[in-house]
Amino acid sequence: MKFIKLSKLKPDDKVAILSPSSDAASHFPWVLDRGIDRLKNEFNLIPIEYPSTRKKQPTPKERALDLMEAFTDKEIKAIFTTIGGNDQVRLLKYLDSNEIRTNAKPFIGYSDNTNICQFLWNLGIPSYYGGALMVQFAMQGNNILDHTKESLHWALFEGGSHKIIPSEKFTDIELEWSDKSNLVKSRSFESNEGWYWNGSGTAKGVLWGGCVESLLQYLSAGNPTPSLDTTD
Repeated sequence: MKFIKLSKLKPDDKVAILSPSSDAASHFPWVLDRGIDRLKNEFNLIPIEYPSTRKKQPTPKERALDLMEAFTDKEIKAIFTTIGGNDQVRLLKYLDSNEIRTNAKPFIGYSDNTNICQFLWNLGIPSYYGGALMVQFAMQGNNILDHTKESLHWALFEGGSHKIIPSEKFTDIELEWSDKSNLVKSRSFESNEGWYWNGSGTAKGVLWGGCVESLLQYLSAGNPTPSLDTTD
């Protein structure tokens, strides 16, 4: 398989804001507002929301139509997702493979967005697993964490070879989204001991994977997966 080389973003590029999985943005719009503000102020991008982005319980077809609009709009240079969910596999049948392949662009999302990442993989289009607007952008205290911001900026604006290093600190403390005051609270952090590897040795190749639960849904629905024989 040959992968399409995607264009990097530039300041003042227009980017789509979509909710192709959960409708959490309709319940916690202030969290999405914070994520969008940081996308504008810290990455200098122009966010464009679509009809289903903050809609309560949009149908799979509505979400798919917005996704197709974002891909085919020449002014939109990348697609950012608000958050994950658990039923994205239901909208794949409404996507137009030819239109998306012709208008390939960066897609950024994690969790249930694994389904779209897999769909793009099978078209030879790379995607970015991570960086949800309502999580990594919004719910990290007064600022996006430096480690997160540097990784996103390198992937979306720079590219090339890059050494991935472990974060020096981590936290698993949760803050309740319904309490708006939590948007400006900072979590306490612990020191990170570094990487934990399952196995030894070295490997080289293209990464494939995502959220395990979403992959199970994707595979259970009979969707195609790559083989070692066809990946270049």
